[in-house]
Parts: sequence; structure tokens; C-alpha cells
Amino acid sequence: MNEIGNLFMSLENTPLVGINEWIKKNNADEIILYGAGIISRFLIPILQKVGLNIVALSDSDKTKWNTTIMGVPCVPPSELVYHQGSLVIAIIQKQYQTAFPEVKGKLIILGYKNIIHFTELKYIAEIQKELRNSFMLSLLELPMKKHKNEIELLFHLLDKDSKKVLIEILGERIINQPASTKQGKYIYHPDELFRLSSEDVIVDCGAYTGDTLENFCEFGYSYKKYFAIEPDLENVHKMREVIAQLPQELQSKTIVIPKAIGRFCGHVSFENSLGLNSRVIETGINNIPCITLDSEFCNEKITYLKMDIEGYEMNALEGAEKIIRRDRPILAISIYHYPLDLWEIPLWIHEHFPFYNFHIRSYDSIDIVCYAIPNK
Repeated sequence: MNEIGNLFMSLENTPLVGINEWIKKNNADEIILYGAGIISRFLIPILQKVGLNIVALSDSDKTKWNTTIMGVPCVPPSELVYHQGSLVIAIIQKQYQTAFPEVKGKLIILGYKNIIHFTELKYIAEIQKELRNSFMLSLLELPMKKHKNEIELLFHLLDKDSKKVLIEILGERIINQPASTKQGKYIYHPDELFRLSSEDVIVDCGAYTGDTLENFCEFGYSYKKYFAIEPDLENVHKMREVIAQLPQELQSKTIVIPKAIGRFCGHVSFENSLGLNSRVIETGINNIPCITLDSEFCNEKITYLKMDIEGYEMNALEGAEKIIRRDRPILAISIYHYPLDLWEIPLWIHEHFPFYNFHIRSYDSIDIVCYAIPNK
């Protein structure tokens, strides 16, 4: 049996417990969530729906104190003393294998003894029923047996190092074994896979505040053109400030496109002012312009395409089929926003563009990127 098979055997042998049994076992009549970030925003409705009593949130970020998030009050850690009988669930995702013990130690000093990491929630049967390819909850949602063949197909497409990364990602999701693989700091351009040059035309989808652009420049990259696509206007304003600090030569080559990208041209609903997590949503009152990469770059040859657009990557790829087939750019695509992204996006790329070799890298237990590099 191969490594994928062993993990799915572990999955089959993983017992799920009912919500009432779990509450009794963990003394969880009242629950505090420590960590009032994006994960909590999507997790709270699910926890409340299955019958868990969330009495408070807390966070080290003072700007969140004395606010209400998803109807739950967020209090300073010092005020948690009033809830010492509660179960504390730490919502920590980035580098959680080291960050969680630190947070747990601080909570113990405050008088808490009943503290768990939020990934322990994956073993509640009712929660698994509610999770259906849920946004930003990949560490909770157990891979279904029906996806085993797809995951095995992806495994066979990868190089040796990427196979190891995939196994560790799955181990993290199935048996709560934190991934030990650590990649370099150069997310979106791992130098062991490829190097960019001053002749490259870069398209950065989800340019945020210019963090990837800054990273490229710190690495020493120049470029022929850099198209920074970002629909959140607050992020765009900050990005323009970053661009203004670049050498004049690079400023003139950097073009900001303040629009969303997708599979069609028109307008889409957008949830903005969430900073890093601003995103396209199904319905909403805020409509913004949306373009396709095929329409925007029909007369521009691109050599490198990066996407980190909060779960809208597949839509954007479908709107970029012509230019990808025409130009064969290096692809750097985020595959972590939804659980199925891990295998669905690389397999879709392989099906439509068989001239790519595939690599996967994982960063800080959060960002997972698929690099597709064209055959020479």
C-alpha cells in the first residue's frame, strides 16, 4: 500500500464522535474562541449551528477588543478570568505547531486548564456534515474517500519533493500531524524551481498591497512589465504607495489594474475592506468591474502568472485559457482557500494544458502554492 493509501486507511479508522458526547468529554458547555481573525468569522456559524455555545472571543490584537464579531463579544485576554470554567479553543493557523504551545502557556497563566487547538473539532461528526468544501477551513475538513483517486493522480504528477509536501499536507488534515516541511521565504518564486529575468512580463492577480512585488524586488528581480491586479481599493491605495518607493525605472514598468478577474467580463459581488481576505462572493450589494485575463492580455505576451485571489482561482483560470495556451507562462496558483483546491486546480490545469510539470510548496501551514512550469 502506498503513502496515500496508508493515510486513507487512517481516515477510515478515525472515529467521529457526536456533539453531545464531545461536549461532555471536553467540559464544553461554554466555549471561548481565542483568535478573532478570518478563521473565526467562517467557523462561528458552523459551531453555533451544531449546538456549541460560544460565549466570547479573545485576541491579542487590541483593536478587536470590545467589539462584536459575528454576534459574539471580543474581550481582552485579561477579562477571560470571568470565564475560567469554559473550554478555550485556540484558532491559530499560521505556524501553529509552535504558536499554539506559546498561546496555551499564556492562557494557563491566566488560570485556564481546558485548552485545545481548533483542529480537534474535525472529529465531531456534526461538524464534518456541515463542512462542504468550506472557505478557509481546510485544516478541519477531512478528505472524503471518494477523492482518493484524484489525490493519487495528483501524487503521480509531482516530483519527489512535492510528493513529500503533499503527503505532509494530507497528514496534517487527516491525523493532525503538523507538516515539518519548511520552504524558503520566497513564496511565488522558489529559486530551486525557476528564476525570472528582466525580460519577464509578470501578471500578479491578488496583488494585495504590493507584498509580492516588494518580495520580488528584495530578491533582486527586475522585469519588462509588472501588471498588479487588485480589486480592493484600500489595498490599491497602499500598493500605490509601495510602488512610489520603487526605483523610477521599475515604477514606469508597473501597471495597476483595480478590477476583479474571473471567467467572464462584467460585474461581480465583492466583499471588500477585509485587507488580505477581501474576495468575490456569490451575492452582495457591492458590485465591482470584472475582467478576464484573456480579454485584458489578448495583445500582451505574458511569461509569469500568479494567482492568490481568495478562492476565485478556478474562475480566473477558466477566463485565461487562451493566453495560457498561447504563452505557456509559469503558473504560481494558490490551492488552499478551499479543501478541494489542493487537487482540483492542479488536475484541471493538467487536463487543459498537458505541457506543464507540477510542483507544490507549503508555507507556514497556510499558503499552499501549485507551480506549473512548462516543458522545454
